[in-house]
Amino acid sequence: GNEEFEKFKEAIDLIDIGAGFPIGSEEEMERVFDDLENNRKRYSDIQTSINDYVANNTGAASRIMTILTKEA
Repeated sequence: GNEEFEKFKEAIDLIDIGAGFPIGSEEEMERVFDDLENNRKRYSDIQTSINDYVANNTGAASRIMTILTKEA
């Protein structure tokens, strides 16, 4: 489960979109890296997911402040 990451919304978000990986051991990390190295399409899809995530979440605080300022 993702409960060990509950303090880190971004970590949960990345895991949920398949662009983050909970790693509990060196062996798990090696499996993830080997998979990404051997599956270039998956690697590319993850890059796209991360880029989209960052683009959609960049400036969120500024957007919220702008909305709140306009409403005040």
